[in-house]
Amino acid sequence: MNELMAAVREGYDAAVLFLIQREDARAFAQNGAMDPVFARALEEAADCGVRVLAYRCRMGPDALELGTPVPVVHALAG
Repeated sequence: MNELMAAVREGYDAAVLFLIQREDARAFAQNGAMDPVFARALEEAADCGVRVLAYRCRMGPDALELGTPVPVVHALAG
């Protein structure tokens, strides 16, 4: 996240993409209870201008198919 934030500060466009391996996912949120350091870093990156994207995907034995985007919910726990 630090490198992505540095890129934004230098004028670049930066994004982080989460692929959710469930076709029924309705939203994405970082798990602050499991990894509070990463959750805070992701929140800080989003506040800095790093785009946080999340998409459903379909996994098959020989391929991964990108699905539709889901909303990103910024919710820190703890």
